[in-house]
Amino acid sequence: GTTSLAGVRFTNDGSRLAYLISEGGSDWRKIIVMEAASKKIIEDTLVNVKFSSISWLGNKGFYYSSYDKPKGSELSAKTDQHKLYYHKLGTPQSQDKVIFGGNAKEKHRYVSGYVSDDQHYLFISASNTTSGNKLFMLDFENPKAGIKPIVEHEESDTYVLETVGSKLFLVTNLNAPNKKLAVTYANRPAPKYWTDLIPETENVLNISSGSNYFFAEYMIDALSKVYQYDYD
Repeated sequence: GTTSLAGVRFTNDGSRLAYLISEGGSDWRKIIVMEAASKKIIEDTLVNVKFSSISWLGNKGFYYSSYDKPKGSELSAKTDQHKLYYHKLGTPQSQDKVIFGGNAKEKHRYVSGYVSDDQHYLFISASNTTSGNKLFMLDFENPKAGIKPIVEHEESDTYVLETVGSKLFLVTNLNAPNKKLAVTYANRPAPKYWTDLIPETENVLNISSGSNYFFAEYMIDALSKVYQYDYD
């Protein structure tokens, strides 16, 4: 069979990386971790990972997602409860902690977690279809508060694009089919507290960030136009 590379994620300091491989065309993948400079594989390969991204917390561990491996055929058996795990380097996969999705109340087909660039927050997206997601957050500065909801329904698509201190910048199509950029704070993340930084327009918003700016791209009269905004 063939082996294909499914994704590479570096730590913020660039010292380590983790990547997924798929063997024989299977959706079930493996995660391999190595030192970037030496290309040395540094621990046991993680196995039985499905529909997952990788997001590092520092350079000591990372978040990934998977289902319980079915006892029947891995090609046809039902897998409908996705779980978010944290893997601490140097520990066996069997000790990986379930962060979200470990009970019937948190049952979703697709769950993913991503750490903010400043390493202060974990954001968790949960959904049952490929359109619409719930959104949750964990503040690493206040872990006792636990995982808090941001959006508690699946009627819109929302993700956090950037964070600055306690300020959260969210890309969403909630009440804005062409998408907008909203801003709120970590202590009041619910939609009722959001304010528009880049309101919805008659054109669909595609947005990215870099060097403390947002770049809002629109297709207008068959031409791509990009507008630059600062964080204020």
